[in-house]
Amino acid sequence: MTRERRKSVCSALHERIRRMATEEITRSLGADNAETIYMRTLWKVMNSHEVPFDREMISSCLETMLEWIPAIDPESGEFHLTENPSDQRKRNGSYYTPRPMIERLLDYTLEPLLDSKNSSLEVLNVRVCDPSCGAGDFLIASAERIAKRVEKLDTNHNFTSYEDILTIVILRCIYGVD
Repeated sequence: MTRERRKSVCSALHERIRRMATEEITRSLGADNAETIYMRTLWKVMNSHEVPFDREMISSCLETMLEWIPAIDPESGEFHLTENPSDQRKRNGSYYTPRPMIERLLDYTLEPLLDSKNSSLEVLNVRVCDPSCGAGDFLIASAERIAKRVEKLDTNHNFTSYEDILTIVILRCIYGVD
């Protein structure tokens, strides 16, 4: 993703979150603090089917969003996000991993493991854990690769669709902590 595109997407997300959070403040009559409203609004935006951005763009912007400080203007009641000038994200080790880097890492780690499996059931015994999963891009890419391999090796047609396989893989093979 180009730097200009990322900046544009982050700016659009910033504005959408600000607008939605201000509406949330109005509905809750100021009962919640800025951090609670920010997290609830961020969750709604990230899980909305209306957001016109793909997962990689949103994940890239999440890295920037970690630096924003939520606040409510006491006079206007409007929600604001300001950038945190500190290097807190770096101290916490919070980083976004670009998709090409994820793909390369999986090429060298997961693919050889999957190549050693001879059946879909053997592949379903593979476990992937990301102890610092963040937005989950590494785990999602891993799940997709495992599901494609299960689909390829499923000669008995034990599964009805790729979506069913992906669901089973996520439930059985994917672990994340953050």
